[in-house]
Amino acid sequence: MNAKSYPASQTATKQILDEFGAEKRQFCDSTLGCIDYYFAPSLSDRNSLDMNLRADFTGSERNISLDLKREELGAYSGNIILLHGFRGSKEWMLTSAGYFQFLGFDVYIFDLLGHGELDVAKGFGVKDSEYISRFVKANIDQSKPTIAVGYSMGGLLASRLNASDFVAGAILQAPMTRFDESLVGYFKDNQPWYGFIFSDRMLRDGAQSALNKAGVQLAQTETLSLINSIDNPSLIFASTIDSVSPYSTFKDLGVDKLVVHKVESIQHAYMSMIGSEEHKQIVDWLNEHIYKRSK
Repeated sequence: MNAKSYPASQTATKQILDEFGAEKRQFCDSTLGCIDYYFAPSLSDRNSLDMNLRADFTGSERNISLDLKREELGAYSGNIILLHGFRGSKEWMLTSAGYFQFLGFDVYIFDLLGHGELDVAKGFGVKDSEYISRFVKANIDQSKPTIAVGYSMGGLLASRLNASDFVAGAILQAPMTRFDESLVGYFKDNQPWYGFIFSDRMLRDGAQSALNKAGVQLAQTETLSLINSIDNPSLIFASTIDSVSPYSTFKDLGVDKLVVHKVESIQHAYMSMIGSEEHKQIVDWLNEHIYKRSK
């Protein structure tokens, strides 16, 4: 549970920073001290966005493309808080930032506690909300909507932020269901040979031990209970083959202002990628639930 973040390519990071104009900034927090984050300004003055992305994290490659024209989009403005998953870092979310920048949003990208450059104890998507809340209240203009976008463990964190009065809604990309359940699901999908060494019970006990060490209760890591109690709108992307965040877990929640989009046969590792289908779902949700526009 103390595993370090997967390193992001320094070359790719520099290329993305140059392409989309994101810059590293520093915020001095009352508890954590001075920490780095990325600020990526709105690119609403650009006429087009052409993205072709290829990723291979699991031996099963995924390719996506986006070809967006300004005249085909509505006008958007506001703020995006972008949150990575377990063992990720803020650098892994820079491509997604470029998409939201083109829509018209200012984007803020953070490391979760104990990830990337934030060398402190892990917060498991729970304690992280405290420092990000302090940042938002001190630094983000509240006259425009702020939307939390989180992948995997970042989805839990986005849901916690969505329960606040300074966030208007949340987009959850394969959100962690509960830490112990998602950990078992991860090994089931990605490391099935672990089943010959560790039982599900042993993995759950390991998850509980890590949470105990961090001072986090297991119930605090349960995204479902948060979603059920939140009045703000949420959009969930969940895959039919993802045991970390199964579509079957979310499809029948029946929560008001919740939209669950079924993703066919995409592995968990690729669920933060935004292609043409994800774009359609996002703008439809923004129009209906955030900006209250008719179709």
